[in-house]
Amino acid sequence: MPNYSSYTPDVIPAIKNWMKDGATLAMVCRNLQISRQTFYNWIKKHKELEEAYKIGKEWGEGYLDEAGLHNLDNPTFNAVLYQMIRRNRCGWTEHRKVMLQAYENAETYEQRMQALNKAVATGQLTPDEYKNMMSSEAQRARVDETAQLRAEVAQLKEMVKDG
Repeated sequence: MPNYSSYTPDVIPAIKNWMKDGATLAMVCRNLQISRQTFYNWIKKHKELEEAYKIGKEWGEGYLDEAGLHNLDNPTFNAVLYQMIRRNRCGWTEHRKVMLQAYENAETYEQRMQALNKAVATGQLTPDEYKNMMSSEAQRARVDETAQLRAEVAQLKEMVKDG
C-alpha cells in the first residue's frame, strides 16, 4: 500500500479488513505508512473514518473472542497472555470477587486447570487472580498428596500389625 501523506476514503475498506483480522492501530498505521498522530488527526477531521475505526475495533474484539474460544482446549494455549492482550486491547478491568462455578464443581486437577484457563480467557480472572488461584491449587495438591500418603501409611501399619 502506498504512503498516505493525506487522507483518502479508499483507506476505509483496508482498515476494516486489517482490523477484522486482528490488526492493532499500530499495525494499521504501519500498513498505511503513517504515524499514529496522523491517524488520530484524520479521525478528528473525517467522521466516516472514525466510524470505520470503531467498527474495526469491534471486529478486532470478535477476532480475539473467536481465537480464544477455538484454543481453550489447546494444551499450548497461553490463557494468561491471551487475557493480557484482551485487557490491553479491549479495556478489560480488574475483578475483585470471583465465583467460578466450573472450578468449584471440578473433581480433578485437569478439570480445575481447564476452568481456570477458561476463566482467564473469558476475562473472569486477571493474571494476578490466576496466579493466586494457581498458588492455592498447588497448596491443595500438596495437601491432597499428604492425605493420600498418610492413608497409605496407616494402611501399611494395619497390615504389619495384622501380620
